[in-house]
Amino acid sequence: MAANATRESIMRNALASAKDVCKRSAEHKELIKKFIKSFESEAVVDLKFGKRKYKALLQKAVNDKLGTVFIDLNDVEAFCKKEILEPDAQISQSTIQLQQSIEMM
Repeated sequence: MAANATRESIMRNALASAKDVCKRSAEHKELIKKFIKSFESEAVVDLKFGKRKYKALLQKAVNDKLGTVFIDLNDVEAFCKKEILEPDAQISQSTIQLQQSIEMM
């Protein structure tokens, strides 16, 4: 009997966690779009996109010059830190929600 109660409790917690993640998916999509469009790297200079590293990589992938676009987690971390300090009001209604969403990523 206790095992069933524990299983139900675990299932409820998992369901609540999944619902919370789903609520944040729209904000995460907007953050991902902003990351791809705006992240700049000093190490990359493209003729068309300048220092926007991932725009240039995606264009290479579209042109069949690159099979896989690898995202550097250090780039994601730098972007998230910048967004926490200077949140974009267009992405979220509440800057607190946006900051929490970034921290949950």
